[in-house]
Amino acid sequence: MCSGAPGRQIFKTALNSKPKSFEPLPEGKWYIENIKWPGGKDHKDDYSGKYLFPDIGVGPVSTPLTYKKPNSTRRSAIEIHIDWNRRNGFPGTAGCVGLYSIADYKLFVSWLRETEPRDFYVDWNLGTCPPQR
Repeated sequence: MCSGAPGRQIFKTALNSKPKSFEPLPEGKWYIENIKWPGGKDHKDDYSGKYLFPDIGVGPVSTPLTYKKPNSTRRSAIEIHIDWNRRNGFPGTAGCVGLYSIADYKLFVSWLRETEPRDFYVDWNLGTCPPQR
């Protein structure tokens, strides 16, 4: 997976992360929202359907992330989606988490369904995440 544009790999905390920076999502605790399918529940598991946001390379499935703590971030519209731009020679995301292929997303969806996690920590070793056990 990837996050941010290749030339913008600058890792920051939520308070220091600016919108439209094309940097990776900021360090901290995020909440994994429900998977979005453009056709709704009737089209779940349709990885070849219409794009949610075709103008920015977000494909037929996306999983929104909501920042929780510490503090807050000005970043918004952060999601986990397939990095469709990679096929066109422009890899990376505007700051979302980009999975490389449909197979990767299918694996991710199966993991979400099996374990139903909601907490998602991004840890760039900047000191805002709890220590690993």
